[in-house]
Amino acid sequence: MSSVHDKLIADVQNLARQCDTTERQIAGLKTQLGSSVRQLQALLGTGGGGAIGQMMTSLSQAQNEIDRMAENVRRTKQSAENYAGHLRSLR
Repeated sequence: MSSVHDKLIADVQNLARQCDTTERQIAGLKTQLGSSVRQLQALLGTGGGGAIGQMMTSLSQAQNEIDRMAENVRRTKQSAENYAGHLRSLR
């Protein structure tokens, strides 16, 4: 039973490490998108009611979705770390 318990702890800790990697990837994506948005704004302006405005709105929504994704990954990591700690305390 101990080896199953140890494997579960290792799997949960691995999930937390994977969240670290995912957080870094999300941060990179957010940086790239932000840079692209600034470049587009410099080239095209902020838009208005036409196609450019719609595109800028979509990009803003994408930034919001990235923020939500980052928060979900952060919560998953915290939960995994808490659960791993709980499992270790049961030894």
